[in-house]
Amino acid sequence: MRVYVALFTVFTIVLSVFTLIVAAGIIQVNASGYGFALVAQELSEKPETYFTLTAPDAYAMQAIMDPGKPVFCSPEDTQILDLTQEYGTNKIEFENNYYEIGSLSVVAFSINGMLPPLILGWIAWVVVAVFVFYFRRKRQTTQTQ
Repeated sequence: MRVYVALFTVFTIVLSVFTLIVAAGIIQVNASGYGFALVAQELSEKPETYFTLTAPDAYAMQAIMDPGKPVFCSPEDTQILDLTQEYGTNKIEFENNYYEIGSLSVVAFSINGMLPPLILGWIAWVVVAVFVFYFRRKRQTTQTQ
């Protein structure tokens, strides 16, 4: 029975660490703009349709200055989404260079990907807890008789 208690303890510790990782991921996503990011890619050729970006906001500028790397922000903090919708394209010209700027959401990867296994883990924990403590009590009652 000691083996079961030891395994239960290890399982509890692993599940608790996983829970902390998921919670930290959720907090990070919320702190960095609810999982929204801008990503710019520099284009080698002039696109057929584009618009000239004359005064980019800080987040669009950061994405343009560091192509390929996501810049986390809130959709309300950048004007680029409104501009791409207005002009009907996400290809821009900025200082005689051409970029394709897009947005992505990381919420699906961080929360939706981690939450179901976490819930299943805690359900399994409850089942194992009931099993361990039921048989432990049953063993104690049979030993006292």
